[in-house]
Amino acid sequence: GDFITARVDKLVAGTGTIDVAVINKLYTEVVRSRKITTDMLLVGAGNNVAPDNLFTTPAAWNVPAYISATGGKYAGGSAVIPASATLLSVYMGNDPVYTIPVRAGEVYRVDAVLRSAIAIAAINRAGVYVRFRNVAGVWAAGTIVAQNTTTVAANTEHVVTGTVTVPAGMAYMSIGFVKQAAHNGIVRFTDYGVYL
Repeated sequence: GDFITARVDKLVAGTGTIDVAVINKLYTEVVRSRKITTDMLLVGAGNNVAPDNLFTTPAAWNVPAYISATGGKYAGGSAVIPASATLLSVYMGNDPVYTIPVRAGEVYRVDAVLRSAIAIAAINRAGVYVRFRNVAGVWAAGTIVAQNTTTVAANTEHVVTGTVTVPAGMAYMSIGFVKQAAHNGIVRFTDYGVYL
């Protein structure tokens, strides 16, 4: 059959257009009645500013062998830290292309999905850390910002999340993943995010 196309913003309803009527109705029902809930709010831009968050560029990481083209929860690859009785980590390399420009005082939320082939039997055994660099190119020591806060069953996806405030004098941030020495199993990190 025939279809009719109409521009809704040009339709008139009483003394205004439909789009104005919809905005007024939403304002009355949501804002004025104080029905705004926290899940309706988006703080900051809400965009994931993490470089290579799908692990498509092994050369961006300090240990390219730990980066896999597969294993992402939703898509893409993963960082796979091998089983070892020592502390192991992988982080974004020193190439400025793979760092996040930041300003002192900004607060970022960092999260990632992790899973292990064997149970993570205690808290604080695997997580995400950040490193900050000043404009002169000097890196500060890494800071763990998100770790498992509960035990994690084998082959179970677990989201770790935390926040970090950019220290004074720092201009760039880099992301890394860590497996503590006390956990002697493979840990896979996927789908990480960094949000202002």
